Amino acid sequence: VIGGPRPPLPADTADCSYAEAAPVSVNAPTPKYTVRKQRQDPATSLAVAAGEAVTYRVQICSTSATGNMPLTSATLVDTLPNVPGLTAASVENSGGGIVAAGPPVTITWTLDDSTPPNTGLQNIHTGTACANRSFVVRYPFGLPVGTAINNVANATIVPVSGGPVGIGPGVRNDTIGDPAPAGSSNKSAPDVAPGTGNPIVYSITANTNGSNVRVPNFTVVERFPQALAPLPPGITFASVSSGRWNSPADGAVSSDMRATIEYTTLPVGAGNFCDFSATTALATNIASPGGSITYNVPADIAATATCMRWVFADFGANGPDTPRNFAFTTSPQVRYDVGSSPPVIVPSAIENCTYVNFGGGPATPPVQCANVRVEEGTPSVRPSKSANPTIAAPGATIDFTLDADHVGGDSTAPIVNPVISDWLPIQLEFVSVVSTTPGGGAVQVLPDYGSSGRTLVRVAFTGSFPVGSSGPQVVIRTRVREGVPANLTPAAPYVNDMAVFLDAGPSGTFTCPNNSAPTVDSNDLNNNGSTTDLMCPTSATFRVSEAFLLGGEKWVEGDPALAVVGDPAQASVATDNSACPDYDTNFGGPPSSFTRFPCVARTDHGGAFRYRLRLANAGNRLLEEYVVYDTIPFIGDTGVGGPLSGTARLSRWAPVLDGPLVATVVVPPLIQVVNPGLDPVAYASAAAVQIEYTTTPNFCRGQVRTSNYSPAQAGTAAIENSFPAGCTPGVWSTAVPVPASATTGFRIRAFSNLTTPAATTKWVAGSFLEVDVPMRAPATGAPPSYVSGTAPNIQGNTAVFNPSWNSFAHRVFQESATIAADLLPTAEPPKVGVILPERYRLGNLVWRDDGAGNPTQRNNGRADIGEPGIDGVTVLLCRDTDGSAGPSAGDTLVSSTVTSTLAGNPGKYRFTDLAAGNDYYVAIANTPSQLALAGLFSTVPDEANPNADGDNNDNGALVGVSVCGG
Repeated sequence: VIGGPRPPLPADTADCSYAEAAPVSVNAPTPKYTVRKQRQDPATSLAVAAGEAVTYRVQICSTSATGNMPLTSATLVDTLPNVPGLTAASVENSGGGIVAAGPPVTITWTLDDSTPPNTGLQNIHTGTACANRSFVVRYPFGLPVGTAINNVANATIVPVSGGPVGIGPGVRNDTIGDPAPAGSSNKSAPDVAPGTGNPIVYSITANTNGSNVRVPNFTVVERFPQALAPLPPGITFASVSSGRWNSPADGAVSSDMRATIEYTTLPVGAGNFCDFSATTALATNIASPGGSITYNVPADIAATATCMRWVFADFGANGPDTPRNFAFTTSPQVRYDVGSSPPVIVPSAIENCTYVNFGGGPATPPVQCANVRVEEGTPSVRPSKSANPTIAAPGATIDFTLDADHVGGDSTAPIVNPVISDWLPIQLEFVSVVSTTPGGGAVQVLPDYGSSGRTLVRVAFTGSFPVGSSGPQVVIRTRVREGVPANLTPAAPYVNDMAVFLDAGPSGTFTCPNNSAPTVDSNDLNNNGSTTDLMCPTSATFRVSEAFLLGGEKWVEGDPALAVVGDPAQASVATDNSACPDYDTNFGGPPSSFTRFPCVARTDHGGAFRYRLRLANAGNRLLEEYVVYDTIPFIGDTGVGGPLSGTARLSRWAPVLDGPLVATVVVPPLIQVVNPGLDPVAYASAAAVQIEYTTTPNFCRGQVRTSNYSPAQAGTAAIENSFPAGCTPGVWSTAVPVPASATTGFRIRAFSNLTTPAATTKWVAGSFLEVDVPMRAPATGAPPSYVSGTAPNIQGNTAVFNPSWNSFAHRVFQESATIAADLLPTAEPPKVGVILPERYRLGNLVWRDDGAGNPTQRNNGRADIGEPGIDGVTVLLCRDTDGSAGPSAGDTLVSSTVTSTLAGNPGKYRFTDLAAGNDYYVAIANTPSQLALAGLFSTVPDEANPNADGDNNDNGALVGVSVCGG
């Protein structure tokens, strides 16, 4: 049961009375749309310059997927600013719209999903999508800086029902700014290990994305490492590639970008900038090649080259300056070979740099460099961790994805035998390892690791993950613990730590991101007994939302000697009892055998069992005025509360209460941490848990009806006697009825003003009640369920499944409750069941083996036709229990009976309700007290063929032995 905080009442309604009723009407859908306008190019971080093309996007957007009315068509109109020189011709691309000269200039689009391009207008009501149109306008040259250029879009929409509706405006306000040519470049390269197969390869990127105008004389410069110092031994300048580039349109005008590529051998000048006063051309005014051209050393480029440049020009109509959004599409690359003769000095570092020049650019352009390390193979691992979702309520699950990947550019050896460890914070409990990639990771789960409440999940992988490949991944499912305080922004998030361990590379070590040194594992997150191992750590954050949450579970424990079994109607456990829930696994505590739905417990006929109610404030807000009702099972019973009052519980037999309930208030370690001043003993007393019993049949329990009531009404007879229909007002007492078996139900109040004494505390989030209910099964008359032996097995066979079911219903108010809306809905957790083992009957006949007038049948050990049964014979049932096989005086007398006439047949006897798994035998005492046997002796010990079972005794008979009872 979950809800959010009730908002405060408006001041003018503070004294009003409130009542609630179920909704009786549904609002018809209405159009829910808006108009938006955006500037797409140049980027909104840049000013608009006069004379430059600007791209806008106008949209009709759905604002809600709930109750929104579909559209059949729409008319979208954009009104351009009325500035000097702006005409219809200034619109270079109308995006399919009709341009009107004005003034002001307007563009009109008709959107009906039949006018191309299709916008999907008629389906955007199902979500919050938009129908889009884009256009390009070039503002006139000469507009003064500071001129306002405000664009306004409006629309008329036509819903499927009703007339046209005007919406808007969508506004984009800008001003003309100064022209600001700009360009940038960057350099990257991975570290390498020594060897002829591991060249150093630098990549260059460059673009004009940060410019708001065309860029004059845009030039990309490459400064080779040898321009500043000789190359280290064994490293050789090998080649440079041309790269490839785009020709971006300038508004509606195409560009034709060409490059002149040249190098120089002159030494660098002041500030280590290149001197291109003397150059050698490699290519002149070439268009972007179909594939990057490689210029080899020394065939094309001198080994003594110090710098190289790409000088770009636009051969299109608006050239020669380079348009905005120009970029390399394939990076030029500079290659150095790492050989073995002369040997490379390890480690070595080689720096390669780039910068851009252009008209109007800085006199000292920023230089971007990449420093490559030549090193013995060193794996560099990047741990990463993400949460999904990043915000969850108590009781909800969060999946964490943990990765250990190579650091691109830094890793020069495989990741070998990695271990990923996740050290869950106390706010989270471990649920499962969802997956490991690759499969087969060895999983360890270590609760209370390092400190109480923290769980270490360690997954070890065996093998090697080569450079350039993906590393291992682990997905771990966690659950936010009950009572974890909310920490939405701006509060600090919760943190979940992880660490990656791996074998050192050939260099004898490994590194973390940015070639940083590993961290010492002072907390032994590798769980190997060492606090000096090295690791690469990281973390992920998550937040917990606010929630009122009432948690409840019912568990059942039978005879510990009888294993729990799955409900045969539930596929998950019908044939696999190992999947049955276990209380100790879920919550810890002293060893027990509690299970719950979808499994059932077992006890013997007349045997004891017990229920356990776990009743929790499972959210993170205070609760108050708690009540729970439970009805003792009976044949024909139904659910306890309003939501399940019409649902049969399907009990097949009726157990009885066997003594007083025991309730314990529990404050878990986490709750003591987040509530440092909370004394568990004083809190338990202040909770004022009150247990009451009733012997009233069909007792009233209106507090767990479906409809709400206010706190002031909670203890009134009007509420209590309002449910279920036709109920009898209960007579309640805190004393256990005598006998306890007369009890028909119980209720528990806590954190309530209705107990005696009243509670003096509210229900602290994360704390819970644990209530044990002693029960007993009837000794006779209850139908069994077959689980073993030759009888049909319970698994998958509902025909022999005869449980007794029990459930409870409960409700609670939010903290500081004043009105009915503060009452959380009635909840009734899944029922729990108990079944009884199969029982057997033993018996038949004591007869006079006189042949019935046929001498050949006399004393033959067979009950032949006409031979009379003998009434009045005392028959003993013994159980072989003394450890000595066969009848003996130390065995246990189970029962005795006297033969009698049954259905007209004398000499009959039987023993019923015999438990399976025991060795029984029947004995007839040959004593003077057996008057019915006076003058008679035992017939032959056995028939000729015992397997014929003619004497109803496959095991034969023994004469003259001592048996149970002497």
